[in-house]
Amino acid sequence: MNLAMNPATLIFLLTYILVALGENSPRKLDRPTAALLGAVLMVATGALSRAEARAAIDMSTLAVLFGLMLLLTILLQSGLSHLAGLQGFGPLPQSPKPAGPGSLYRRLWVRLDAQ
Repeated sequence: MNLAMNPATLIFLLTYILVALGENSPRKLDRPTAALLGAVLMVATGALSRAEARAAIDMSTLAVLFGLMLLLTILLQSGLSHLAGLQGFGPLPQSPKPAGPGSLYRRLWVRLDAQ
């Protein structure tokens, strides 16, 4: 049985592990940085040629992702998410302590429990 691995397989596995770990990786790499590191290593080791790497980039997918990120940024800055939260849950009751995510969770739990 041959246990020797192709360098491309090792790079892929390393990249996959780094992406899965995210911010918990030993070097604190975020997912896009881990993916970019894997792509650079693939080209640097010769596992992929520059032409193959260029052909693997799908501009349509990148355009959709960019458009969604732009739309999300606009919606968050407009306050629509806050308005939708108020419509769904109503204003939180006033308390001496500032309302945190836990109070919103408790309010949602009480509403779902009552149904």
